Amino acid sequence: MLQLIMSVAENPGRNSHVDEYMTANWNGELARNIPYPAHTEPVILRGSWHEIGRQYGKRFDSYIRITYDAYYDLFLNSGLPPHRLGAILDSYMEETKKFSAEMVEFVEGVGKGASPVLNTADNANALTNTQKIMLLNSLFEVVIPPAWPHVAELMGEDLPAAPTADHEPFASHAWAAWGNMTRNQTGMMGGTRDQPWFPTLYNVSYIAIPSDEKAAVTWGNVIAGQVATSAQVNAYGVGIGNTIVSHNTQHFGVPALLATAHISFYARSAKEAADMLTRGTPEYRHRTGLETLATTVGFFQTFADGEEGFTVERTGRHFAVRTAGTQHDRGDYTVLANHAVAPYSFDDKGKSTGFPMEHWTVPEDPSSSSWSRYWALFYEFGKSRGKVTPQFAKETIAPLKHTYAADGKLVTEKDGIPVWRLGLTPERWLIPDPADPNSLATGGNNMYFVADLESRDIYWVQGIPSHWDGRWQHVSLREFDHR
Repeated sequence: MLQLIMSVAENPGRNSHVDEYMTANWNGELARNIPYPAHTEPVILRGSWHEIGRQYGKRFDSYIRITYDAYYDLFLNSGLPPHRLGAILDSYMEETKKFSAEMVEFVEGVGKGASPVLNTADNANALTNTQKIMLLNSLFEVVIPPAWPHVAELMGEDLPAAPTADHEPFASHAWAAWGNMTRNQTGMMGGTRDQPWFPTLYNVSYIAIPSDEKAAVTWGNVIAGQVATSAQVNAYGVGIGNTIVSHNTQHFGVPALLATAHISFYARSAKEAADMLTRGTPEYRHRTGLETLATTVGFFQTFADGEEGFTVERTGRHFAVRTAGTQHDRGDYTVLANHAVAPYSFDDKGKSTGFPMEHWTVPEDPSSSSWSRYWALFYEFGKSRGKVTPQFAKETIAPLKHTYAADGKLVTEKDGIPVWRLGLTPERWLIPDPADPNSLATGGNNMYFVADLESRDIYWVQGIPSHWDGRWQHVSLREFDHR
């Protein structure tokens, strides 16, 4: 373990608290003594979609092997027959082709590039290398416990056991601010990926420069092996942040992460991005005869550009789109946590259902972490009109350790415990015993990003923002205007 921490310390920029966690909890056997990347310097990927994927796979092969082994082990806990998994993943690939053959080529390329190392995985023979990468990109459809009943249905099997009740959901938040909220009347956005830290600290960043002239140069910060996760910004000045949301019914369709990836490369505006996630594309509708995009799970997204922003609340067959003012937001901003708030919804024909969006999800209790984080962002932005800059986002929003009640009253403690120790604030911690000051967090902010969508400057850190040592990592997509 000493070697791990020494390796991390030699890198520019690191997260001191995450180092403590990894010292205590790092799965050295599964990782084979490969340290997590303390910072995620973006690698440049160029060429066709398959070539971009191949370069990605070759560059991050060791990290991809770790995430594959970890998530395949998680799937095995379902008790479902593993020999039937490959066919399920193939069917999701075929469904994805209807929306984005390009992202399927990306996935195939990653499998090709990472093949030499994936061939040494603990479960190397369980799936083809393409299927291994598809597994990672179907995390919410196949791997995590809430997905297992639907996988059992697709397999025609009975689920041997109910999903584990104590499964920690993948929580996040995202926000967008523009117009009267920002100091320069421009568009900004940011957000986090909040998860248990192993294996998701094996994050990587890329800047993809596709030879496909219709696609934008795009920055992504992703869990190794995924083509998109929850932080994407393209050179058109469109940014994406998202989160998983508990839903009543899982459907077969285009996996959430692959839909996100396609949108991140092709959307030229926030409005177009919202349209793609709800209605698909004209080509998709023509190809399938459907009127809206067939997706799978509760996966909500915030889209923004230099002039406006939208939050799309989306389950497999229902959606709502909201923007500034929809929730009586106090300015030009929109915020997202892990629950539905839109008072309306539309069905897969694009028709009003007459129900609020939470009708199609599992509503969160008003005392939940999701509502607490939502009100924290809602009221903090509401009192910050004209103040939002990258610096404000990095110094005020990302490390926010207080929240607000539904009526706007400041909340700093609950039952004598600081609310940040309870996972109730945007800077999120997962602490086994919040009342014990010496209890070490086992998860929380996996990363945080902030983007100025007019200048196309992107800033990000690994882990909990207030424990990041050094400057935030930075890249400007202006450098790639001419490819």
